[in-house]
Amino acid sequence: MNKKILAEMTGMTQDHLIFHKDLNCHIHKKIFQPLSDLAAHLNNHQFKLHIVSSFRSYEHQKRIWEEKVSGKRVILDEHERPIDVKKISSTDLLFLILNWTMIPGFSRHHFGSDLDVCDTKNLPPDYKIKLTNEECDQEGLFYKFHSFLDELIENDECFGFFRPYTNQSIGIKPERWHISHREIANHYLSHLSLEVFTKFIDQSDLSLKTEILDHAEVIFNQFIL
Repeated sequence: MNKKILAEMTGMTQDHLIFHKDLNCHIHKKIFQPLSDLAAHLNNHQFKLHIVSSFRSYEHQKRIWEEKVSGKRVILDEHERPIDVKKISSTDLLFLILNWTMIPGFSRHHFGSDLDVCDTKNLPPDYKIKLTNEECDQEGLFYKFHSFLDELIENDECFGFFRPYTNQSIGIKPERWHISHREIANHYLSHLSLEVFTKFIDQSDLSLKTEILDHAEVIFNQFIL
């Protein structure tokens, strides 16, 4: 595989990124204009686009991963309830983490095409954004914002963005706050293969490495593609 593409898709470089000053985030160079257009469109409809998370480096994703494996960071089950990691097997731990967090090197956030978003137009000053489905549901603070995004996506008016994790997804649980620029994300996904995945993991020093390799095909097919 082309080393440049491999470095970009695994979060090992930032050469493919640009800083969006207005939105205070690092993104893929090719989504600067579509994202700017989306922000302007949302603003015209009384929403203020806020980027909670954009590009994540491999090291950033690894830190999240290791903190979840160690129990330092809370792990939620599919119903967003905290799990006691000391009471489950290493394999169960792996798949519980994968419900919401991707293995370092294979997060879509490495691409620069994917963003966690919300609306801060009327956000209470002391409110701490959680990025949970509860915030996005009918009684949630961001329900109107995400419903409007739903309409844009369904009508193909979202400037190339879509939601990769929905109720139809296999593997990672629905994340209404996560949007992706389809063209750029698909460019990187087209270079992924089970061989690339297993080779990268085998050369890593990640916690749960053995368990990942033992279940590599399932993880690759259900959580990555």
